[in-house]
Amino acid sequence: MMNKTILALSTLTLMFTTGLQAKEATLDNVVTDFADQPTKETDWYMTRLQKEVPVNTYKHNRIPSSKDHQFVIRENEDTMYSHAILDVTKSATITMPEYDEYAIVQVIDENHFTIAEVYPGQTLRLTPDMLSSGTHVFLNTRVAAADNHDPKALKRAHDYQNVIKLSAETRHPYVSKGFDEKEVLAARATVQKLRPFIPKPFDIFGNKGQVDPTSFVIASSAGWAGLPSDAAVYLPQIPGNKGETQCSSLTINPPPLQYDRHAFFSMTVYDKDGWIADDDFAISNKRMTPNENGTYTFRFNCEGQANNLTVREGWSGLLRMYLPTSKQAIQNYVVNDYLKHSRLVKGAGKQ
Repeated sequence: MMNKTILALSTLTLMFTTGLQAKEATLDNVVTDFADQPTKETDWYMTRLQKEVPVNTYKHNRIPSSKDHQFVIRENEDTMYSHAILDVTKSATITMPEYDEYAIVQVIDENHFTIAEVYPGQTLRLTPDMLSSGTHVFLNTRVAAADNHDPKALKRAHDYQNVIKLSAETRHPYVSKGFDEKEVLAARATVQKLRPFIPKPFDIFGNKGQVDPTSFVIASSAGWAGLPSDAAVYLPQIPGNKGETQCSSLTINPPPLQYDRHAFFSMTVYDKDGWIADDDFAISNKRMTPNENGTYTFRFNCEGQANNLTVREGWSGLLRMYLPTSKQAIQNYVVNDYLKHSRLVKGAGKQ
């Protein structure tokens, strides 16, 4: 697992070396001047993973993401991540046995396009023609436990991680494309500033031809390896949030999800750079008690209150909604319910 301290030091060094040399990203120039940033971001993550485990081999994270255990910016604690680079020079196969909790294997090619999603009970054969380019894919695998605080539930999730099967005809290591790391990080820093202004939030991740180019480039830096909206929807901005630290709350109606397939929604908070900063940084509906009217209330810096998360100056909150009933249903919910009726307010809100 990538060490957060090392990342912080690298970022600090970047600020004093090349950070000021990065061209400022705008909505007008991000597609033209930063068009290859999704590929650079993917190479950045794949290169690091290649140093930790051989190709065609999973690196399993056995505990949910935390301030001390995070690999990708804006992770969540609701699932445990497993990562692998799979060689599909000829063909490769992913097999997921049945599982009675949420799990998914997201298949990402070298240009950050999500070319497939695999769920429990499914098998997928990958061939080179499925990729936009290259011969390797990054597998971003998420496995949920029934209860992150129950050792037995975690053990069951670990056992499931172990039985996800990867097979490939070839075993060629991934070769880094040789991008300058300082330039990649500098570009990331400026591109992700556009995160609040993503023009088409339902078209930020997906396969080639399915994404909005501007939104895709921004999201690749602001939340690399996010799922397409048929699998999950991410709302990176809480209406009314200005990054302040006083006690505040957000009340929402439950979104239209496939709860019979172990769908869930969660709120995760991050520091100004998109990293997990505190112990109580996330909560999902699985651990929340709804209000009497069926709504759910998230609280921020409201010490002693239920569903409370700790936030710092400049914080952001990300509402994730996994397995929507349909793309149209979740889009209608966001536009006609969440954005119209939910807003961050001062105080602890509904009890």
